Formats: sequence, C-alpha cells, structure tokens
Amino acid sequence: MAAAAAPLIQYLAAAHLPAGARPFGAPFAGQFAEGQVLEQRVQLTPGKCYTVVAAGTPPVEELDIGLYTVAQGPLGREETPLATDADRGPQAVLGRKTECFRPVAGKTELVLVLRVTKGRGVGAAQVFEK
Repeated sequence: MAAAAAPLIQYLAAAHLPAGARPFGAPFAGQFAEGQVLEQRVQLTPGKCYTVVAAGTPPVEELDIGLYTVAQGPLGREETPLATDADRGPQAVLGRKTECFRPVAGKTELVLVLRVTKGRGVGAAQVFEK
C-alpha cells in the first residue's frame, strides 16, 4: 500500500525536507475508511531534526498526522500532542525545512498518528531524519 502513495511522498519530500535529510525507518501505510487511525511507534534521537511527510490517494480528501507522547494515566491511555500538521487536504507535512521537529530528552519514544478524517483510501507516511 505504501507503494501507491510513494510518488506523492517523494514529491512532497523534495519540496519540504531540510537539506541532507534521509528516510528514517520504513514508510508505513494503510487502507482507511473515514475516521480510521493508524499508529506507528517511533524512537527519535534528541538533537536530530525530523520531518514527517504523509499523503493519501484519491478519494482521500483530508489526512492528518501528529506526533504524540503516550502514557497510562488514571483514566487509561493519555495522548499528549507534541506536533500536529496544519495542512488541509490529502497531503500533510510535519516539520518543514527549518521548522523540523526536534525531540527533547525524555520525550523521544513517540507515537506517529496518521488519520483520514474525510474520504477513504490509502494513506501513507514517511519519517525523515537529519
């Protein structure tokens, strides 16, 4: 499924990555119904710079990505957003160029959340590291 969105991700990456950024881990993808979520745990390194590029294939109309800390609290699982995209449409980028995401010590084991909020189809994301 990641192969279906790979050309879109590469196109977005070319425009939004900081110079020298490289793929970090494998891309991940899923077949989504509207409202479905796919989560991927990521272990990031303090001091490094991260960009996440995501794309949905038609008929995906709105795709969202975010990086969250996850902990068990008294009321169950608690997610705290550290970074979320502000893009509208079937493509999303988190941490463009100089605004890349830089994790701090103690907040490096995160969950990357990919969500199709409108439409349905294949959605994929790739993390890049510099």
